[in-house]
Amino acid sequence: MTEATAEKGVDLRFETILVNLIKEAGRVTGALVKDEYYQIKAKKGVVLTTGSYSVNVDLLKEWNPLSLKKNVYNDSPRSNGAGITSALNVGAIRDEEPAETIFDRGLVPVGKKTEDMYYQTATYDHWLWIGSYPFLKVNLRGERFANESVPYQFIVNAAAKELGYLYAMIWDDNYAETLEKVHMLGCARYGFPGYMKDKEAFVAYTEQHVKDGLVVKADTLEELAEKLNLPADKLKEAVANNNQAVIEFIV
Repeated sequence: MTEATAEKGVDLRFETILVNLIKEAGRVTGALVKDEYYQIKAKKGVVLTTGSYSVNVDLLKEWNPLSLKKNVYNDSPRSNGAGITSALNVGAIRDEEPAETIFDRGLVPVGKKTEDMYYQTATYDHWLWIGSYPFLKVNLRGERFANESVPYQFIVNAAAKELGYLYAMIWDDNYAETLEKVHMLGCARYGFPGYMKDKEAFVAYTEQHVKDGLVVKADTLEELAEKLNLPADKLKEAVANNNQAVIEFIV
C-alpha cells in the first residue's frame, strides 16, 4: 500500500499529531499538526478519518460511562479523542449514541471489580484468545446466562446485565483438540497467522496466564468453584445442563 500511495503522489507523514483543524470563512481549510508545529493547507478540502477516545478516561466518563464497566483493557494507546474534539471545535456534531467494539478476551483477577480496572496497554497483555470460543460461560452466580456462539460484543453486552459485569468461562483440559473443530472467524480463529497459528501456540499462551494466576486450574468442579468464588451447586448444575444439551444436540 505504501508503494501504491507513493506512486499516486500521496505524501504520508507518520508520527504527526493533529493539534486542531483550521477553519476560514466557514470552511475547514487545513490542519495544525505537531511534529515540529506547522500548518498543512488543503488544496480542495479536508477528510478527517480518526481514532476513538478509548484511552481518554475523562471522555469515556462523559460520553460512554457504561464502557468503563464493560471493559477492563484498552490496547489503542493513541485513541485519545483528539480527532473527534478537533472536529467538534469547528462545528461538527457528535453522535449521541456511542459505537463501540469490545472483544471478549480480557482477563480479570478473581475478586477484582470492573470499575477498579481499566488497564492501558499497547500490546495484548492479559488477553485470553480462547475467550472468544463458545465454551460454557457463567455469571458470578454460577449460572449460564447467554448463548456463547455469538459475535464478540454480544456476550459482553449480555454480561453487562449481570452481577459485576463479569463472567467466568469453563473449559476442559482437552480444549486444544476442541479448538481445531470449532469454526471461528476473525483474529481469534485457529490458524490465524502469527500468535495463534497452531495448537501449540494456543496452549503456550493459555498456560502463561495460568502462571500469572489469571487462569485457574482445578481437578474438580467443587475446587474450581472455590477458586473462582462461585456457588459450587450452581456451577455443577450449569455444567450438567450444558453437557446434557450437547448430548441431545449430537443425538
